[in-house]
This record gives sequence, C-alpha cells and structure tokens, in this order.
Amino acid sequence: FDINYLTTLKGTKPVFSLQDGGIASGSIKANLSNLELNARVTSSSFVNPGNLLLQTLPSGSSDRIGNVGIGELNPFSARLHILGGADLDPNGSGTEHAIRITGDNSFIDFTDYNYVGYGFLRNRTDNTSGGLFKLGLEIGVLPPPPGYIDRSITFSTNYTPRMVIAPNGNVGIGTNDPTYRLSVLGNIRSTEVVVETGWADYVFEDNYRLKTIPELESFINENNHLPNIPPAQEIEEKGLHLGDIQKKMMEKIEELTLYIIQQHKELVLMKKEIEKLSNKNH
Repeated sequence: FDINYLTTLKGTKPVFSLQDGGIASGSIKANLSNLELNARVTSSSFVNPGNLLLQTLPSGSSDRIGNVGIGELNPFSARLHILGGADLDPNGSGTEHAIRITGDNSFIDFTDYNYVGYGFLRNRTDNTSGGLFKLGLEIGVLPPPPGYIDRSITFSTNYTPRMVIAPNGNVGIGTNDPTYRLSVLGNIRSTEVVVETGWADYVFEDNYRLKTIPELESFINENNHLPNIPPAQEIEEKGLHLGDIQKKMMEKIEELTLYIIQQHKELVLMKKEIEKLSNKNH
C-alpha cells in the first residue's frame, strides 16, 4: 500500500476476488482500459448468479438507501440521477444521450412492491406479433392479474390527467371515462375531417318513394321535424352523429332536387297551356 493512499495491482487482467466465508460473492477486475465490477456468475458450484447491489446502509437494515449518481456527485432526490453529457452520433452532429438502451424489443418494466407488472416501454424492432404493431417505441400496460383492476395509460400535465387511453382502447381527451373510440370534452379544430359512411344516392333509384308535398306537410305539422331526421330533443340528449346526419341531410337535398324537377316540369306544362290559350284568343 503506497504511503499516498494509492494502491497499484499490476498483472494481466488482475482480479480482486471477494468471498463471504467459502461463498464467492464477486470480483473487481482490470480489463484493459475498463474496470469490471462483477457479481458471482453461474458455475458448476453455484446455480444462481449473484446480484450487484449499490447501497449506503448494510444488509439487514430496514431502509437500505442507495441513490446512484452517474456524472452527478449529489444524487439526493432520486434513486438514479444521470447528468447528461455531450455525445456524438454517427453523423457527427452534437447530441446528448443520458440513457441508451440497445437490443431487440428491449423492455423497461414498471411494477408494484409485489412485482406485479403495470406498464412498460419497449423499442419494437420487429413485427412478429403482426396486427397493428409497427416498428418504433411502444408504451403499454399489461393485463391485470386476478384481483387487480384494469389498467389505462394516462398523460398528464401539472399532475392533472389530460388524455387517457382506457383498457378497451377508447381515448379520452379532457375526460377520464371515454365511452367512444375518441371522446373529447372541449373544442376540436381541424383543417379537414374525413368520415367514412354510406351515401344517399338511393333517392335516385326508380323504386324510391318520394312523399307528396301534402304528405310532407302533414308529417311536419304532426312531428315538427323532417322525415328521417332526428328531432331536436334527441340531438340534445345523444349528440349529433356526423356521418349519419350528413347522409340524411344529403337525402333531403336530393329529395328537394327531385321536388324542384317535378315543379319545373309542371311549370313547363302550365306555360305551354297558357301559350295555347293565348294563341286561341288571338
């Protein structure tokens, strides 16, 4: 041991081997420019590998606190505190990578104290499951075990939920209980909305029965709304189904077009009759 409190162990990949009695616990090893901290590995003598533990209180203590700082000298407020440092990507542009996880479909799991899984982050590098999965980052929750409630994914700001993906896949914005594939409590502004629905060209089919004007008038007087159009009370209670109502509105436009054509034909006949009468008088 050097008097300046420096100790040098030289050799070809020198190793400090640490044992608890006759049980190997791990080692500190010099490997070229790297320093290895190794827990016990599986061997012919040991079936289970050891764990590498970082803690500030001895084993057996009720709270073995062990905050870890990587690049940070004072990791007081978190179990793991990483100070991001400059790194260069393959293209040479300066970036900062605090954590990088490499692997195929690598998971970061979140569990409770009983090790029951709640959710995960995964880099999906293949599509072996098929379906809707695509390559990229996957944020997910796990099916609940017996006795646990269903899980959802919540996005929040200021510790207030803003968007929720329910267990059945419904998405809620401004609401925590979405009853549709997308439930929004608030306004929506968009440059374009595409609704996939049927259309009302059946009005122009030969077998379509167009109500007469007296029949139409009678229906309106009795019901205070157009045929096949929901009344105001129903819209107020259930909301307006955009695709369905657009189809019904087009139905009324096409019926109105047929009424105009009928009126035009009648006007043409009336004009001809008036011209005949006028010619006879002259």
